[in-house]
Amino acid sequence: MRKLLTLSLITVISLKSYGQSWMDIGVKGGWGLNFLYNKNMLDNDYTAKFSSGFTVGGKLGWNFNESHEVTADIMYYQFNQTFKYNQTDSSSTGSPQYTRNISFSGMQIFLMYRNNKDGHYVEFGPSLTTVSKASVTDDLPLTPAQDDYVNFMKSHMGITFGFGGYFIGTQNFGITMGFRANYALGDAVKDDGVTNFPAFQKFDSYTATHPLTLMLVMEANLDFAFMAKAKCSNKRKLILF
Repeated sequence: MRKLLTLSLITVISLKSYGQSWMDIGVKGGWGLNFLYNKNMLDNDYTAKFSSGFTVGGKLGWNFNESHEVTADIMYYQFNQTFKYNQTDSSSTGSPQYTRNISFSGMQIFLMYRNNKDGHYVEFGPSLTTVSKASVTDDLPLTPAQDDYVNFMKSHMGITFGFGGYFIGTQNFGITMGFRANYALGDAVKDDGVTNFPAFQKFDSYTATHPLTLMLVMEANLDFAFMAKAKCSNKRKLILF
């Protein structure tokens, strides 16, 4: 993860700005699919079902020129994953099936490099996800009642990729629609949480749990400040409007 952060900083520093640069501020929200990937669960008795979540928050961007931009997003999110399982074999019709839903929420911070061209953009960068609330519901209670938050890491790092396009706006205001994927690189589950969480059953070896989100994202941006060269000087000044 340190390499990703270093790469992002090098990208920012190495960008050369030709002409006017400016800042923009925006609000954004998204909805899409959630997938809680754990190899042991998927290889055994668990079938992941269609699950969705949402995100909402704000963005601050620095445009070096019309092509290169760095953005910082602060987002609230809700993650949900439903599994169908039974206690013998997920393909078996002879044993009852149960439903388990795992959900958690918190804040996410994204540091993104965005390349803009011909009304479209591509973005990538690292993310930090925090977990402040969590719950597990199950048709078959397997553990005593507890605060499920203790089973999750307080934070984990991830990698994010997205693309989209501008479809409406004015000279200083625009709305974009796009797609964003985020994958947790580290394990989202604590070592000292409930034993064998989130499956609640023992496997031959341990495998990490990685949240994955695939979101449709809408963003509204307003250019609110730009840097301009003063006449007869190489100094730049900040102009607000």
